[in-house]
Formats: sequence, C-alpha cells, structure tokens
Amino acid sequence: MAWLITRQDLVAAKYASGTIANKLTVLRRFYAAAQAAGFRQDNPVVGVRAPREKKAAETSATCPRSS
Repeated sequence: MAWLITRQDLVAAKYASGTIANKLTVLRRFYAAAQAAGFRQDNPVVGVRAPREKKAAETSATCPRSS
C-alpha cells in the first residue's frame, strides 16, 4: 500500500506528539468501527503507541534559559 504512513514517518516529519496521538486515535476508531461492521477481522493500529509528550523538566534541561 503506497498510501500507508507509519508512526515513524510522522515522527520523522516532525509532527507534534499531540498531532500524532490524534491521528492514531482516529485510525483506532476507524478500524474499531470496521471490525464492528464486519469489514475487518483485526485492528492493525491497536498496538501502536503514540510518542510521549516531553515533560517540563525534560524540556527545561535541554533548552537554555535566556536572561
């Protein structure tokens, strides 16, 4: 499938973690509905995890403060 975009593609394209999480949520719901309607036997997105959001402590340690 040429149109298939993976989580790694989204991370590489520098999408925000929240954007990737939202896209994965939409895909999970789509495949859950397809399963419920009998169109699919599996949900290929069920095991895919969204990237973690950086905590404030992590970002402040990597970003220099301006005085």
